[in-house]
Amino acid sequence: MRYGLSLLVLLAVAGCSREPDAAATTRAAATAASNTAPVVEETVAAVQQSTGKAAVTLRFLLQGKPAVGMPVRVRLDFAASVPMAQLAVRLEGAGLTIDASEATTTLALPEADKTVSHTVSVTPQAAGFSQLIVHAQPPGDGAAEILYAIPLMTEAAAPAAN
Repeated sequence: MRYGLSLLVLLAVAGCSREPDAAATTRAAATAASNTAPVVEETVAAVQQSTGKAAVTLRFLLQGKPAVGMPVRVRLDFAASVPMAQLAVRLEGAGLTIDASEATTTLALPEADKTVSHTVSVTPQAAGFSQLIVHAQPPGDGAAEILYAIPLMTEAAAPAAN
């Protein structure tokens, strides 16, 4: 019995080496890397309002939470299946104030399926649901304008602190 207990203690100590095994080290490194990896921005597809297959796709990213009277930046990511020298873009929205210097622009989409971004400042004027409407006009005679809607859910303004 005495030898059995000593043998058991010896085996337990031998199983607890000071060097971590390779699998445990790999798992720990992978966990640490996943926790420190940069956050990938998640864009959302804008809702196409026009009919047919669009020559240009639009995704967006709100760079803040919309609140009444507070400007929020909206990044618009355009991509086309074929290169475009000039894409005319115009923005509007009922109940929204759009920075006039950013409300219209012309973008070049020089490479197929590559994203070109345009950021605009939008200030909601009322709480509730509103839509930022994006008009995209591809070049060429007879090219149909593409309409996209970006839904915004706006919170009421925070009460002023006294």
